Amino acid sequence: MVIPQGISIHRSPNPKSLNPIFDDGMMIQNGEIIFGMVEKKTVGALQGGLVHILFHEEGPDTTHQLFTGICHTDGRSLLAVPQWLQRRYW
Repeated sequence: MVIPQGISIHRSPNPKSLNPIFDDGMMIQNGEIIFGMVEKKTVGALQGGLVHILFHEEGPDTTHQLFTGICHTDGRSLLAVPQWLQRRYW
């Protein structure tokens, strides 16, 4: 996975709830996404975001590895789309 082990984030409209009824929160425990969608506010460099936490806890080298992993994952997802579908919709 792209997120290094040891990183834990919990975002929720109700901070006391560990199991939101609607899919409007996110939980990362020990580098694994437990629930939720990865959004800009979760990954962003804002205070409490993944990049911010990773930079302060692990340093710039690990943050660089995160960005490299995200780019590789994004590139692989584009390669997984069949050629006929790419020509039709892109």
